[in-house]
Parts: sequence; C-alpha cells; structure tokens
Amino acid sequence: MDQANKDEAQKCVSIAKGALEAGNASKARRFAEKAMKLFPMDEARIILRKLEAQSATSPSAGASSESGGGPSATAHSDSDPRPSAAGLRQRAARQKPEEEPEPEDVTQDQRDLVNKIRAAKDYYGILGISRTATDDDIKKAYRKLALKLHPDKNRARGSDEAFKAVSKAFSCLSDAEKRAAYDRYGHEDGAMAARQAAGAARGGMYRTEEDFDPEEIFNMFFGGGFGQFGQTRMYRAHFGGFPQQRARQQQQQQQQVQPNPIAGLLQLLPVLLILLLTFFNGSNEPVYSLEKTSQFPDQLTTAPHGIPYYVKLGQFKKEYPKGSQNRANVEAHVERAFKAHLEERCYQERLQQQRIKRWDPKRAKEMSLPNCEEINRIWGVRYWNL
Repeated sequence: MDQANKDEAQKCVSIAKGALEAGNASKARRFAEKAMKLFPMDEARIILRKLEAQSATSPSAGASSESGGGPSATAHSDSDPRPSAAGLRQRAARQKPEEEPEPEDVTQDQRDLVNKIRAAKDYYGILGISRTATDDDIKKAYRKLALKLHPDKNRARGSDEAFKAVSKAFSCLSDAEKRAAYDRYGHEDGAMAARQAAGAARGGMYRTEEDFDPEEIFNMFFGGGFGQFGQTRMYRAHFGGFPQQRARQQQQQQQQVQPNPIAGLLQLLPVLLILLLTFFNGSNEPVYSLEKTSQFPDQLTTAPHGIPYYVKLGQFKKEYPKGSQNRANVEAHVERAFKAHLEERCYQERLQQQRIKRWDPKRAKEMSLPNCEEINRIWGVRYWNL
C-alpha cells in the first residue's frame, strides 16, 4: 500500500468517526469499510467493531457497547423483558411504511419497476445501462425512468425511494468527474476522496450525499417550471430589502457554487437600502412599494427609466413634490432597489443555466434569462453570456 492510499484511508477514518459521533451508523460503516480497503488500519477496525456491537444490541444498550461493554450490554438487554421506548419507536418507524396501503390505481408493472430499481446493485444497474454508456444513453435512460417513477404518476410502495435512486444515479453519471470517480472507487463519494487527496476539499462528505434534489433535477430536465423560477416571489422594497430565500435553496447554492463577489454584494444591499432610508426620510416607515398593496395603491413611474412604484399619492405629493430633490432621491432609490431585485433574480437564472449546462449545453445556451435581459434592456448592462 502506498502513502497516498494511507492518507485517503486516514481521511475516511476521520469521516467515519464524525459520523459515528453524530449517530449516523450507515455512513460510519461505509467510510470505515472504505478505509479498510484503501489501507487496513486499527482505528477503522475499532469503528467497525463498535458498529457490530451496536447492531447486536438495542438502541439503549448500544451506548454502553461503545464504551467497551458490548457483551455485558447485550446480556443486560436480554435480561430486561421491558422493551425500551427508543426500541419501540424504532420498530414502529420500520413497520410504518409496510402498513401503509397502496392506492387502488397502482399497477403490477409499476410495482415491478420499483422493485427492479431498488434491487439494482449500482448506478448503472439502476438506470439499466452498461458501463460504456454514452451521455445520450444516460439521458435517455433517466428520461424514461423518471417519467415512470415520478411520485405524481407512480404511487407504488417504495416509488419515492426508487425515484430518488434514479435521480441520484443520473446526477452522478451525467457528471464526467463524478462518473470517473465512481468507476474508480465504486461510489460517488470517491469524487470527494479524490479532491481531498489533492488538497481541494473542505472537510466532510455532506455535499456528495445531499447536493441534489430529485424534483429539481426532474424540473430542470423536463422544463417543469425550473424549480424556484416557476414560483412568484413577493417583493416589497419599503426601503427595506429582499425576501428571504428558502433555507434549502440557500444550502444548495452554498454547496454547489463557489463564493461569488456579486452574491456577496447582493446580500449587503438590504442593509445599504435601510441606511439610505435614514438619509432620505429620517423615518423607519416605508414611503413606497415595488408592488401594489392596500397600503400603497397609487402607481407612479420614475423619471430616469420609467420604473413603476406605488405610494399613498396624497401624502406622497406633499412630502415629495414633483420636481423636488426629495422626489428625485426617492426615485433614484426606487431604481436602485428595483435593479438590485433584478440582479438577484438574474443571478439565480444564471446559476440555473450553469446547472443545466452540465448535461444539456444546447438547452442551456437557448435558455431564456428574463431578469438578466430586463437589466440589459433598461440599463444596457450585460451580466451573462449566451
């Protein structure tokens, strides 16, 4: 065994230890076994023994086995006829999916397909392709299976798991780097191992396990609203700022995209807008909205670029008369807020375009970026390359 394998094995052991401490037994076992394959180590053996002791005891006794009392803990568990509450909850959780009845419209073909996917041994088997499959073969296989397994169409027991497996297989095999690592290591986590060996990784294996969303992949592939772009987000400037992004969307962006200076500036814009309020209005009360509301029912447009905004007309005319410097300051602020809003959405569009480009460059090139195009139309600024 060479030094490189030993270093990678040590990293796998570190990950396994962290997973064990976090209570993630399956992840701990996977990386401990991987460490043993790369370079047999006593630390990996100890972790595997602890996991074996855990699996042989009840959840309450498992904690004792980790401290060195595996056999005695098992005896204690057998001598106590009362089942632990944790054990009952665990058994109930395992039984619940089996007790849920299937809808009447589920067909045997749907059940057979789900069972076939769940029984597959690797990503190639899940998609039903050979290891020499081309990118087009991978796309065709995913397209065929995803349409048949989508939860809206297939409600057989285990279909969610099968749909997720197909999506994960496609996410790995459609990416050249991940596929190469998968072919080499037998698991897509090998991609992270390779990056760690090169000194490019930043700790943990969380990204490789959670960086994909089956629904998002499906929407991007089939054009089903393009995820977050299919939903209308409410935005009111109120000299305030942007609406909060969904927590999962923020995590995905942080995991999949390298830090971006534009993104950093966008995060600061709400604070800057609030500071501008202090200079313009001297009050924390908003004086306009970028959307029509019951509080701001009357529409005006800015003089420079005709950006619509909404106010209480009577009060607004008194405090910000047309042609005054105060009105000019407000309208300048409206345009900055509106442009910042478009820039944020343009950034999301470009991020989406980059994701699609990974497996469909032609479609990514033809993709419409309405908010980016609006910035270009109004201000003549281009933030993207088509």
